[in-house]
Amino acid sequence: MRSNRKLIYIAEILLIAILVTVSACINAGPILNRKIVYLIPVIILFDLFLIEKDYVQKHRSELFSVFLIIFLSSLPLFLKGLKYGDDLIFHLNRIEGIYLGLKGGIFPVKIQPNWFNGAGYASGVMYGDIFLYIPAILRMAGFEVYASYKIFLFIINAATVVVAYFSYSRIFDNKKIGLLCSFIYALSPYRLINIYRRAAVGESLAMTVLPLITLAVFMIYSTECRNKDTNRKIVIMLTAGMSVLIQSHILSTEMTVLCMAAVCIVMWKKTFRKNVIAVYLRSALFTALLSMYFLVPFLDYMANQDMWLKEQLNIGVFRNIENNALSVGNLFTFFYTNFTDYDTGKSFNPGLILMAVLVISVFLLINGKLEKRARMYFWFSLGFLVLSSDLFPWRLWGKTPLGYLMTSVQSPWRFITYAVCFLTLLFGELYKIIQDNDQFRNNINIVLITLSVVCISVFSSAYDEYSHTASYNEGSELDSFFAGGREYVPVEALESIPETFSISEGGEITDYSRNLYRFSISANTSAPGYIDLPLLNYKGYAAADTENGRIFEITAGPSACVRILIPENYSGNISVDFREPWYWRAGELLSLITLLGFIALSSIKRIMPVSQRS
Repeated sequence: MRSNRKLIYIAEILLIAILVTVSACINAGPILNRKIVYLIPVIILFDLFLIEKDYVQKHRSELFSVFLIIFLSSLPLFLKGLKYGDDLIFHLNRIEGIYLGLKGGIFPVKIQPNWFNGAGYASGVMYGDIFLYIPAILRMAGFEVYASYKIFLFIINAATVVVAYFSYSRIFDNKKIGLLCSFIYALSPYRLINIYRRAAVGESLAMTVLPLITLAVFMIYSTECRNKDTNRKIVIMLTAGMSVLIQSHILSTEMTVLCMAAVCIVMWKKTFRKNVIAVYLRSALFTALLSMYFLVPFLDYMANQDMWLKEQLNIGVFRNIENNALSVGNLFTFFYTNFTDYDTGKSFNPGLILMAVLVISVFLLINGKLEKRARMYFWFSLGFLVLSSDLFPWRLWGKTPLGYLMTSVQSPWRFITYAVCFLTLLFGELYKIIQDNDQFRNNINIVLITLSVVCISVFSSAYDEYSHTASYNEGSELDSFFAGGREYVPVEALESIPETFSISEGGEITDYSRNLYRFSISANTSAPGYIDLPLLNYKGYAAADTENGRIFEITAGPSACVRILIPENYSGNISVDFREPWYWRAGELLSLITLLGFIALSSIKRIMPVSQRS
């Protein structure tokens, strides 16, 4: 029976692949393409209720709970249209850039061609975007800009709930506690603010895998890495989690590494053991290899590309981040409903339930009833809340080397993410105390579920009443100049993006064609000169004669535009394109090989629940 199921799954995958191939070959319109997309959830439901009906019947209560949590966390998505978010236009432009690049035959899309009226932007190099290919493909299937984005957010919510349930169930070796923890984590107000109000896609993706990283670190110290098979599972989970972090949000990666370093120091007696160090090193190695396709271009530009981001780091723009710290009162603003375009920070907190957990833990700690592990979770939770607030001396701390590194997170309230993680663990530890008291436990469950539903309902109502709509249908409706702080723009282009397509005196352009950032230019010159293109001058652009392959030097012109140097008495056709250096391609190949090996390693045995506890 198992082999028959596998054959059915393979047949389903082949069916989708064939339909996609046929659609591409006949250049099918959006109606057929969307029907192919709609077929995918139909197939999933078919598999669940027919092929896997025995499994569904056996685990129906858990599956129902998971689907319920996904539904509740996605309530704002079922409202009509799309509301504005702080970073919404930025991320929609990124998605549209990938879509246009793929449509134009470019892969991977490192320089996204839609930005700044076609001048291009290195967002694909500096900001991990592999998961944005999902909504970009939906755009190719004919979905509107806002619809593609909303489907993507639903996928993030579903993945977050599933990963959280998987992780917390194994941390506490109890599925019911795992469900409650995933319920509280997925519906935490800060996560909802991130995904809906701030439209912080990178941080939302980071919060999807943080429970998995938590599980991996938990297993490292609970098993002390004494079993090779368990170590393999830990390496797989930690590598997967950290790789998603790197390819989603660099700042979250930095904060997670700092958090893990703090845990390593607190747990130093177990950290500095041969087996533990070996697991950490193997995970770091595999994470680096799996992320080479992103890290190689990223580090190359950080070292060799003129960008405003590097100038900001050099002059210490981010040092004075105390202005973005939260007041203590903000941590208890649970029902802030007056959403505006300028309300950043007013409702940034872990939420009513998790803050109640913190307060209850204070009383238990004072009375000496908080166990060792719970005490550690408590102090980490409190520490991250202090870091997010104006109680922490960021102005003084930012003058130290470690403090300067930490100020690169730009806003202290980002540390609430980690407070939510530790408070969820603390909740699980406290819940274990009452799990044997059926009556009290059931009452607590009712209160928790009621409060969570009320909170998400209040949030959804506030989101619905928010008057700034952003239901964009086409990419042409987006402001292509909305690029946050323009961190990846060359310094000379900060105030003036290149728009001129011209040739120097003594030269003439007789014909040209353009496809995104690809140019074909017929020109002749009587004296040494140049051609200025309306493209930002990023490393990787190349110009060559289409007849003899002669390479022309490229330098930066006014407003950091691409300037092609043309010799005297030249007459011919010049091809301009963005070409990845060979070592970028080598990094991509290395990541692909690592990914295939990683999949093979992961499929050897299923990851089993944690059975050993410290």
